[in-house]
Amino acid sequence: MWLAILAILSFISLIPLWKCAPGLLGFIQLRKALLQAIASPEPCHWLAGHSPDPIEYRAKMLQWTNLRRRIYLQMVSFYPLVNVNHPDTIVAALKHSPPKPAYLYNFMVDFLGDGLLTSGGKKWSRDRSLLDKSFKAEQLRSFVPIYKSAGATMVDKWMERQNEVFTIEDDLALLTYDIIMQCAMGSETNCQLETDSEKAHMQYLDNAQWLSAATTKRYENLLYHNNFIFLNLTPYGREFAARRKQLVEYSTNVIRTRRAELDEAGTCAAGNSMLDSMLSARDKDGHGLSDQEISNHVNTMLDAGHDTTAYSLQWLLFYLAQHQQVQDKCRSEIRKMLENCGSIDDVEHRDLDELQYVSQAINETLRIVGIAHCFARILEKSTKVGEHTLPKNTVVQVNVVALHHNPDVWPDSMTFDPDRFSPENSKDRHPYAYLAFGCGQRTCIGKRMAMDEMRTLLTILLSTFRVTLGDENAPEPHWICEMVSKPKPAVKFRMEVL
Repeated sequence: MWLAILAILSFISLIPLWKCAPGLLGFIQLRKALLQAIASPEPCHWLAGHSPDPIEYRAKMLQWTNLRRRIYLQMVSFYPLVNVNHPDTIVAALKHSPPKPAYLYNFMVDFLGDGLLTSGGKKWSRDRSLLDKSFKAEQLRSFVPIYKSAGATMVDKWMERQNEVFTIEDDLALLTYDIIMQCAMGSETNCQLETDSEKAHMQYLDNAQWLSAATTKRYENLLYHNNFIFLNLTPYGREFAARRKQLVEYSTNVIRTRRAELDEAGTCAAGNSMLDSMLSARDKDGHGLSDQEISNHVNTMLDAGHDTTAYSLQWLLFYLAQHQQVQDKCRSEIRKMLENCGSIDDVEHRDLDELQYVSQAINETLRIVGIAHCFARILEKSTKVGEHTLPKNTVVQVNVVALHHNPDVWPDSMTFDPDRFSPENSKDRHPYAYLAFGCGQRTCIGKRMAMDEMRTLLTILLSTFRVTLGDENAPEPHWICEMVSKPKPAVKFRMEVL
């Protein structure tokens, strides 16, 4: 009984975060209106709502989108989320560029700070403009040697395990962390070979991974929604606060040290890292980013830049191992590119654009898996979406997984087929049918970097190994929806040297 009481108290304390006016009464009226107007895919529990186990979550999403192919209501405990899962309803819901709902993103702010992923309004516009320089073509070109060097280190490790059966999850996490630390912070950690947990950069990685998992748990546990209860009355919350403090201290120390170095040597000493770009960036009034702002952006980049890429690569290798004919076609295209440019050492940024079919395989993987499986907005005005008029303050969730498996948009959606993304098959596709990197003005700023990194690493891997599954008869892993979509149990692979 006391748990129910605490849950209700937590619920009431969070009402202002929904910006529902006038307060609790306004929220109750909004909830009632949505429950009457929008159909749910199935009945829900009065307290838990539609809250399936994380292992069952994706299967439920696929089931629900088969039943409701444009719009449906999902209850998350007391809170109604209007899911849109068709290009037409997504465009309608986002027509007026609604902001992100504070309630659903505050947990991520507690983890990452107020960076590009979580901020909005004028702050987001200013910060996005200041960070654009970090992702321009000349900057991205300078990162390709980093991808190649880090990829070669991992290949050397795997050469020692050729024909063994092993999981690659940890290796890929270290690989992408090695890359993002060099690209974002200009720090060569050698973390793929030196994994001493006492080293500061390894503690940073451990804290980031722990905090990411903890943020997911906060969404799943109603009692963790209230900051006072979570941070003060639970051991888990106190550990969260301690690890978050360590995370911020590490990134802030790196930023302050580098700022002092540039102040002493002058901006001409700035290198190619994103950190140096952020330290030198100025807005139209001549103002730059504070250490706290840069720390928030760096933490966001480090989490998004290593975690999403690592799991995207793992899923990609899984599907290529399952579909050897697709792997062979990717390898053939890679070999043709290498013949044109000489060797892997000679591969430059412009050469990656020759990998059309490899890009198709990456996009098809991201479509099936939906690494970032949803994003949400809160309507600032009454909005017509399909046959429904959604009231002001409605929270709309763009359900990327449901969109990517909507039978009306992607027939036979569970079949891995990179030709879906061929030029001829893509030319008439709705621009909002594929949202692996978001959409509109808030499209992921690191989209091109992520594609370049995955294409470069796949070039190195497929020109060295044939990737096969460790157990051909093992069932397909579950898709676990945390901050990113993860395979559980971890997939076992075998790397056969060509």
